Amino acid sequence: MAAPPSFTFTPAPEEQAYYAALFDVADSTRSGALAGKEAVTFMATSGVPMETLKSIWGMVDNNPKTGSLDHAKFYNAVRMIQLHQNGQRPQDPTLAAPPGVVMKPAMFEGVSGVSVPLPGSGQPPPQQQQPMQQQPPPASMQQQQQQQPMMAPPMQQGGLPPMQQQQQQQPPPPQTMAMTAQDPYVMYPQEQSRYEDLFPQYESKKDGYVYGAEAVGLFSKSGADKAALRQIWNMADDPV
Repeated sequence: MAAPPSFTFTPAPEEQAYYAALFDVADSTRSGALAGKEAVTFMATSGVPMETLKSIWGMVDNNPKTGSLDHAKFYNAVRMIQLHQNGQRPQDPTLAAPPGVVMKPAMFEGVSGVSVPLPGSGQPPPQQQQPMQQQPPPASMQQQQQQQPMMAPPMQQGGLPPMQQQQQQQPPPPQTMAMTAQDPYVMYPQEQSRYEDLFPQYESKKDGYVYGAEAVGLFSKSGADKAALRQIWNMADDPV
């Protein structure tokens, strides 16, 4: 059995950039050779039936068979796809078209004419758009901004801007703990606990009250004179 022919297609000079750009798009791993999955994924965008693509793969991956497509094998495959899309059959191993037939370039959806310019279009490959940088305003606008005086906030009666005047009119803050501490009659928690421990010692009737005799006995231990103690008793025993 004769061995399958080895194809020797070479793109025309005006098509070489197109074929090379197609290979770069298909070679997603940048390995320089297309494995089966990469090649099938790319060639499927041609719209050629999958059975035909399998036949094309089998014909171009030969002598030697490597299971991948280098640049030469890929170019042969693209040429066969071009022939199929134009309804033509190759005439020889160079994959030449029939005499007098002018074919459209091989087309791949989303690639040809989009990310890769068509051969002969004279269009450079599209470049990735750079983010727009904010341009400074024209010199005339800058001068106008510099010449315009800064407007001070409107003054109200008293010569203060509204914000400062509003801040000064605010009422003083409520008393803090430091201010409250200046009151000599404030009872702190530790003092209250101490008084609660002292009260049962003089609550003779256990009814919640300390009567005169017990109170005098307790207050006299303070060292205060009797007149002051009598006044304290009267103030403390005056219901509010």
